[in-house]
Amino acid sequence: KAVIEMGDRINNENHDVDKQNLEFVLSKLDHQLQMPTFHILGNHDAVYIKKEESTEILQQEASWHSFCYWGFKLIMLDTIDPMVGYCGGHVSSRQLEWLDKAMQEDEFPKLVFGHHPIDDQSMKNNTNFTKDDAHLNFVDNEEEVRAVLEKGKNFCAYCCGHMHWFNFLAGKHGGTFITVPSFTEAYPTPKGAPGSFLEAEIYTNGNSCSTDNSTYNTDYNNYSFITTIRIFFFFFFFFFFTI
Repeated sequence: KAVIEMGDRINNENHDVDKQNLEFVLSKLDHQLQMPTFHILGNHDAVYIKKEESTEILQQEASWHSFCYWGFKLIMLDTIDPMVGYCGGHVSSRQLEWLDKAMQEDEFPKLVFGHHPIDDQSMKNNTNFTKDDAHLNFVDNEEEVRAVLEKGKNFCAYCCGHMHWFNFLAGKHGGTFITVPSFTEAYPTPKGAPGSFLEAEIYTNGNSCSTDNSTYNTDYNNYSFITTIRIFFFFFFFFFFTI
């Protein structure tokens, strides 16, 4: 098992408060959970704290990186490279070159994580973003990122947060795209977060995917995603990874 924390672990106020809150989050996650915990950057995380400082506190080698875990390759993207506007996403050409190599250099099944979505999900009924914010919902070069993933070897899934709701899409050219709801959202009040996270079980020889009482049939790379929504929230995005 592992926990992937997908960004916006703090609600930016100023450097000192953000650093204190970041260290508090780590004390509750990394130091108390009895399983490995991995982190990526969200837009709120990089307003006052520089990426280099965040990665040092998080004890990570860089804001984007990959590693193998229990026979899977986990790829952590930096979708604020740079940030667009006050919260939008972008993946630089340099990072795309690195991602292409990471997707092509081995045969491991690959799970990719980023804060912003790269799919074509509908925004209908999403009250967290107005029409004026529509260009900040996704990675602005999402088609480039998606193309690199879809032509890569054994691409299983891309998982993200940012949208403050759950979404599940089976890709047209392989892979599954999952948006995870916020875990600590209680805005505008400081208490009463409803609590949601996503738990995924990945099997290497199945083809049935179920999410929240709905079933999707797929056979991408001979892997199946079993994802179950639990009612449990916080203000960043959680992904529980079970093998």
